[in-house]
Amino acid sequence: MARRHRSAVLPGQIRRQELLGSEAAYEVLEVEGRRVQVAVLDAPGLECGMRIWLTLDAIAAMACETVPELVTGRPAARPARAPYEAPAQP
Repeated sequence: MARRHRSAVLPGQIRRQELLGSEAAYEVLEVEGRRVQVAVLDAPGLECGMRIWLTLDAIAAMACETVPELVTGRPAARPARAPYEAPAQP
């Protein structure tokens, strides 16, 4: 079995995974030892924006979509978010 290349995991990255016909996307928020806190961007059964901890190995095995500011000098890409609209007043 070929070993997949694992890239460095850094805050600001967007990591994507395709598994069993489903796709998931996460934004890396914090790396703490062998744990990584991510924000869910899109994942079956999880709410967008939910923060969860995953293992460093699991995140490192995912495809990396962005490179953080530390490397490029530019802010990392952020997912588009709808602007907040206050509910209409009766």
